[in-house]
Amino acid sequence: MNFSTQQRPIVEGWVQVKVLTAFAHWTVGMCSNPARPEQHARATIFKATVIKASRVLRDLTERCGWQGLFAFNQISELDLTFQGNSIAEGDTLVLCIRLVSELLGGKLKLPTCQNALTLLAQQEQGLMNDIQSRLTEVGGYRQHRSQAFNQHVLPLCRPLVEAIGHRMAYEAAQQAGISSDVLELYERLSASKPLIYLSAQSMGKARCGDPLLDEQYESTLAQIRSESLHRDPVDDYITAPIVSEEKWNDFTNGLFCFVQPSGGKYNSKL
Repeated sequence: MNFSTQQRPIVEGWVQVKVLTAFAHWTVGMCSNPARPEQHARATIFKATVIKASRVLRDLTERCGWQGLFAFNQISELDLTFQGNSIAEGDTLVLCIRLVSELLGGKLKLPTCQNALTLLAQQEQGLMNDIQSRLTEVGGYRQHRSQAFNQHVLPLCRPLVEAIGHRMAYEAAQQAGISSDVLELYERLSASKPLIYLSAQSMGKARCGDPLLDEQYESTLAQIRSESLHRDPVDDYITAPIVSEEKWNDFTNGLFCFVQPSGGKYNSKL
């Protein structure tokens, strides 16, 4: 974690885990009666949000170099698992289209946001306004099977559900007491903003080699380093040797080594 390019996917994944864990507990608590359509909607929103967050695994794979591609380091395997989950028990995109169609048709209503002034709530409302405007242009909900609806409305269904999920996850994490530093970074991630603020002054300092990390980013990095020193229940499921130098050395020392038999010669058949 010496380079900022290595830090970013780690920080992003860690922030997502903190917030989405709180979102998971909130979603389960709100789904006491599976027969209610609102609960299927919440499950769809949660699924779409988690699948979107899992894309950080591809950045992490790249930053780990060739080691990130090996199955025994679990990163690429976990990424494939999330891709499978995206399709299993209902394709995520199809579920999002169904959910937004029900919202636009007035067949379903979700709880309103707790604070309409937050960045994520405004992002959600902006997408909703856009999709409702497009719906009006194509002739209203009665045209939901038309080519115009297919072309202009369907592409926004998944982004809208993800925006709703980001806002709900933020609110759930806030209720769970997640630190403001983590919430700040999650808000930036979900709004597709850089994790690190770059002002005009900091850009000038960057050329002199000064750090660009703001307080929230530095605080989160310190917390990640602190937690890495303590055992976590998830450690029981981690077999990847890449997690430490000691485990990596043990792994490589245990690999089979294929050598040429003593005295043997290979003759070219060409």
